Amino acid sequence: MRNLFEKAKRYGWKVIAAVVALVTTYAPAVCAAESADEVAKQVTSPLNSLVDVLTSIMAAVGVLMLIKSVTELVNAIQQQDNSGIFHAGRGIAAALLMISIKVLVKLFGV
Repeated sequence: MRNLFEKAKRYGWKVIAAVVALVTTYAPAVCAAESADEVAKQVTSPLNSLVDVLTSIMAAVGVLMLIKSVTELVNAIQQQDNSGIFHAGRGIAAALLMISIKVLVKLFGV
């Protein structure tokens, strides 16, 4: 009788270990897609916030640059300075690009 209990203990622990091993390897496979999405959201959420902050700063700088370039353009037109008009035009183009950076970033999928 004692020998039977000894065998039951040995095989019982082996069965329990096998069941635990199967459960631990099967559970991540079942929840892998859900946990991968959750991990991806946790990782990309701060990055998306950082991108939003940086693009907002760029747009604000673009607005200031646009105001400066428009005043330079008006002065260049009044003085009939072709070089100044060209320089102000480039400034306006760069400012418009900076203002629309958020849209461009979304277009490129970042």
